[in-house]
Amino acid sequence: MGIVLVLIIAVCVSMAVTMYEDSKPNPDAIIHNANGSITTTAKTLLKEFNDNEIRAGEMFNEKRVSFSGCVESVNDMLLFSTVHINNCGILGSKTIKAIFPTSAKKDLATLVKGNKATITCTIVDGGNIMGVLAKECLVNR
Repeated sequence: MGIVLVLIIAVCVSMAVTMYEDSKPNPDAIIHNANGSITTTAKTLLKEFNDNEIRAGEMFNEKRVSFSGCVESVNDMLLFSTVHINNCGILGSKTIKAIFPTSAKKDLATLVKGNKATITCTIVDGGNIMGVLAKECLVNR
């Protein structure tokens, strides 16, 4: 009986440590460049905002961030164009809504739904119900 209790406690401690480690930001997935910009993936960016919106906001809001992910949609509005980038995983999950100036239409015409793209934007807010909002975006070549 005592051995079973010890095993149960060991499993619980192991699970608690794993959950704690998973809740911390992954520094290897976030690169701080010399010019002050940040390089990461859409998956990491979305996970950071999902895990802790306040911490992620301090790390990313109003900073230039270059990230790669899969194109979910490309839309043309009157004054701007938008691209929704997801984590290349589960459909219907949160996305990064990247807002481009109308002058970027030529670059946006090269994007294909489902394909991977790398873009650079200024992150505005990650607390949106639908995901992360980004502005002043450019398609990386």
